[in-house]
Parts: sequence; C-alpha cells; structure tokens
Amino acid sequence: MEVFKDGYGKSLAETLVVLGVIGLMAALAGPSFVGMIARIEARSAAAEIASELRLARQLAMARRERLRLVFDGVSKTITLQRADAEGVLDIY
Repeated sequence: MEVFKDGYGKSLAETLVVLGVIGLMAALAGPSFVGMIARIEARSAAAEIASELRLARQLAMARRERLRLVFDGVSKTITLQRADAEGVLDIY
C-alpha cells in the first residue's frame, strides 16, 4: 500500500498517545464545564424571576390591584396570583 510507504500511516502507539491526551484534556475540562453550566442556569433563573417581577408590577399598576408571586421550589414554577382574591393569573 502506497499510503504507508509515504509515511502517512500511524502506529498503534501514536494513536493511543493521541487518544490519551484527548482523554486527559476532557477530564480536566469536565469540572469547569459543570461550573459553567451551573452559572448559566443561575443567570437564566435570575433573568426569569426579574422578568416575572416586572410583569407583576406592570399588571398590578394597570389593574390597580395587589398581586403576588408564589415561588415553588419543588415543582420549579412561579405563579402570579391576585393578592386579595383567589385566582391564578399566570404560571411559569
């Protein structure tokens, strides 16, 4: 085979070394990737809460009534309710 005569063929040892280096790099990058995902999720949750607070404020001013936000950590929802009466306006 002419491919191996030109020096383009790789030995098993070279391939294993390259795979080992790639594996080591992936193992070192794993914890920082997990931290990055946690920061992105926290930033997204903060933006969602801020958006819901702005919506509640805007609706309360437009309707001239008191509203409240109920945060449920178990089901991970935010509920917008009337403060003085029963009734759910919105669930996120």
